[in-house]
Amino acid sequence: MGEPKMITRLIFLITVAGLLTSCGSSTKSDYSEGPRTLVFFGDSLTAGKGVTSEEAYPHLIQEKIDEMGWDIKVVNAGISGDTSTDGLNRIHQVLEEEVHYFVLALGANDMLRKNPASIMGENLQKILDLVKEKNPEAKQLLVGVKFGLVLGMFVSRQYKDVFSNLAEENDVEYVPNLLKGVVGKPQLNSSDGIHPNPDGHKKLAATVWKKLQPLLED
Repeated sequence: MGEPKMITRLIFLITVAGLLTSCGSSTKSDYSEGPRTLVFFGDSLTAGKGVTSEEAYPHLIQEKIDEMGWDIKVVNAGISGDTSTDGLNRIHQVLEEEVHYFVLALGANDMLRKNPASIMGENLQKILDLVKEKNPEAKQLLVGVKFGLVLGMFVSRQYKDVFSNLAEENDVEYVPNLLKGVVGKPQLNSSDGIHPNPDGHKKLAATVWKKLQPLLED
């Protein structure tokens, strides 16, 4: 899932800065006023590697939000190749502006590179803590991922437990598997067998929406 990151990160900084500024006109004192910001913070699965930005699941979520008539702006803060460590290193950039809803969808690259599950858990916990520290009223959604037999049952279970434990300990909503119904299905993935194609992203959006919609309605 990795790729050259210099240009990608520069584009990310410019894009996110613009999006957050455009929808961050309200201050902490008028938190309930103005458009609200929903940040998707993840890797290539969130960035939409192999599909257009309009086909990636965060944009499909934006379409669902618009259909509901809600004044919420989605910011896609996904960067291809990012591990939980990379995410921790750049979360401060996202938190420079107000965040009302935060979807944390990192960990896939930690798994594929077989980085220690304990380190991944520590990084994700720090990200959740930083978001809460900067935006105490923000609602958070943790998104896990499973690659099934690709990693082996024992290794996969280690990572799965990290996500479920974090969700319980932080009392946040939890999507156990972003790739539910997609992984292992050629018709829903690109030729690399890892990144969903446009039809796969529709499944991702539906999976996330089931847990996200109640948060946005509350």
